[in-house]
Amino acid sequence: METEIMKSLERKQAGSFFSTLRMWGSLPTSRMEDRGLLSFVSTGVPIADQNYVFGTPGDEQEKDLERAISFFRLQGTPFTWWITPSFLSPGFEDILRGRGLLKRCSPPEMVLDMEKTGPELPLPAGADIFEARSDPEARAWARLSLEGFDSGPEFRPSFSNFAASLVSRPFSSFFRMLLLSLEGRGAASVLLSLAGKNAGLHYFSVLPSFRGRGLGQLLLKRAIREARREGRRYMELQSSPMGLPLYKKTGFRELFRFSVYSSDPEAC
Repeated sequence: METEIMKSLERKQAGSFFSTLRMWGSLPTSRMEDRGLLSFVSTGVPIADQNYVFGTPGDEQEKDLERAISFFRLQGTPFTWWITPSFLSPGFEDILRGRGLLKRCSPPEMVLDMEKTGPELPLPAGADIFEARSDPEARAWARLSLEGFDSGPEFRPSFSNFAASLVSRPFSSFFRMLLLSLEGRGAASVLLSLAGKNAGLHYFSVLPSFRGRGLGQLLLKRAIREARREGRRYMELQSSPMGLPLYKKTGFRELFRFSVYSSDPEAC
């Protein structure tokens, strides 16, 4: 009984994240396939961390894995497989490992009650935060995001197309691409998702040369304000080790940790 309760809670909490992934799978630049309780999403960007298998593995786990491998091979993208704790069995981990999908990281699923956060911080002189609303602005956001994650320029065309899709209808109703600039130079970026019941935070990064100045906190507070303005009370995210101190300081709490598997050693 306790296990079923945990499964239900994990599925519910991950629901907004999975809703965002499904919305990404609906973009004109993406491909998505449902296989029973599993979903495969390729965003068209050849970075493992931007292509996903998520949901619940079925009884035919080896076949599920073969279907996933075939799907992403056809799309030409590496991928990651995201599993919540209650749905990960030692036997399935062995199946994944047998096909070269190793556990690359365990990002925490975190949630914030935005009614308990403090007010937005004033911007310092020379700083500005704005939303990308046009195709050129979305592509500028994509360039800044890739630089923040130290991803090479070879990914710019596909990731820029992905970002540009987010400002077209109907997707612009569900996403906000925010950029922070300092003295006219791009410094930080984040994607706010409103695709699920809870707001979601994705692609949060600060360029290395701008870190340690409190700019990440400024951008995070603005994203929280935007989410509350859109009627959301809770915000969720999947944290990297680098971002964890900021999220904890802001009031996010950890609920559980995903296990993320990939054949790509650069995943996570």
